[in-house]
Amino acid sequence: MQLLSILLIVPLAAALPTLFEKKLQVVSVTGKLICNGKPYEHAKVKLYDENLALPDRFLAEGVSKADGSYTLTGNTTRYFTIDPKVNLYHNCNDEKVEGWRKVQIRIPKEYITDGKEEKTFDAGVLNISGTLPGEERDYIN
Repeated sequence: MQLLSILLIVPLAAALPTLFEKKLQVVSVTGKLICNGKPYEHAKVKLYDENLALPDRFLAEGVSKADGSYTLTGNTTRYFTIDPKVNLYHNCNDEKVEGWRKVQIRIPKEYITDGKEEKTFDAGVLNISGTLPGEERDYIN
């Protein structure tokens, strides 16, 4: 029984330091925005680590280019795996209304790296002309 306890405890004790070590986590996303069939320039694009109990952790920001494309890379050091998402803020078909239309895209965990490899989530071409599922109005961003 003591031998069994030792066989179980030793590997667990050896693993504990790595279980409770902060790890660098890097995430990248790319995509393109289209409004009424044309590239949408100057959309705000922000990358976050979503947090249910606390405010989301900001990772990076940028704007869409003249061709509607955007690419962001952000990183953080955390004990546990992050929950990355990208928020897109725009006024397609909505320029005179206060605030921004906000669309959120979750990034799959398999696109989180340790920074030693490059892996980018392609969010694809998004037509933001119509109302998208989960779209919200944002006044702060």
